Amino acid sequence: MTLDEMKAKAREIQAHINAIIDGTDANEVKGPINWGDLSCTDVSVSLMDGLWCATIEEASPDATELAAHISNELQHFGHKDVWVRCEW
Repeated sequence: MTLDEMKAKAREIQAHINAIIDGTDANEVKGPINWGDLSCTDVSVSLMDGLWCATIEEASPDATELAAHISNELQHFGHKDVWVRCEW
């Protein structure tokens, strides 16, 4: 995969995550989450194993229900290799 292809995939993952966030009912996903500013701010790829990591800001690292929800929804977009992490 070229650098341009990696950048395009990162942007695609980010867009899909932000669409998932926008379509999620805040009452259905519990945890310490600031829904007003919640978004995917970064996507990176590991050169060691090829796994992708998406950073969701405005949610506690303990917001495991949110991370699991986003990971599950990403499957519908064909992203099976994305790890989701939350941070304030």
